[in-house]
Amino acid sequence: MANSTGKNLLDQRRKGQAFLDELRQFHQSRGSPFRKIPFVGGKELDLNALYIRVVSLGGFAKVSTGN
Repeated sequence: MANSTGKNLLDQRRKGQAFLDELRQFHQSRGSPFRKIPFVGGKELDLNALYIRVVSLGGFAKVSTGN
């Protein structure tokens, strides 16, 4: 029987990599360089997870208001 936690982790990594690939393509199409993934507190920032969370909270405009 397959380990569902391991499968979920692998699936998350694949989705995260696909997101980064699309993000790099987006930046390339606009002529803006995407050099490296940012680090926060010494850890690589999971840009896919950040994107999903911001969207779930209503998008950039809602998240970035001063509350």
